[in-house]
Amino acid sequence: MIDWKYNARERLKDYAAQQNAVRNLPMELEVLRSKAESIRVTDYDRDMVRSGESTREDALLSNLAHRVELERQLARAAALVELVDSALATLCEEDRWILDTMYIHPTRGKMDRMMTRLDLLDQTSVYRRVAKALARFTVAYYGSTEG
Repeated sequence: MIDWKYNARERLKDYAAQQNAVRNLPMELEVLRSKAESIRVTDYDRDMVRSGESTREDALLSNLAHRVELERQLARAAALVELVDSALATLCEEDRWILDTMYIHPTRGKMDRMMTRLDLLDQTSVYRRVAKALARFTVAYYGSTEG
């Protein structure tokens, strides 16, 4: 049986890293494209090595394989960010703040901040409120989590 809430919680925990990947991977791809342009075409009369293979061809193929893999990772990260953004957009501001504070950007003292902002007296009440926000996010992300 699939634990939808666990999966949703993990998506939230990974969200900031995925956003970072969406920002950084295009720059990394540009660096690799630039490197590929600087690799000269093989001159077989001059560039053959003992095995009969060109190190320049190897460098170009390696560069291409790296770019293809990074493009896959970028597409995956962008899709995950879009899915989380879409689900978060359906929640009220307070639920988004709760999930951000608890999972996306957790910091020391988060429970005290949450108790103060939510006007709750104990951590058990905070955890109940977090569970409600997570449940709403889970349904927004996955739809029905029944059956």
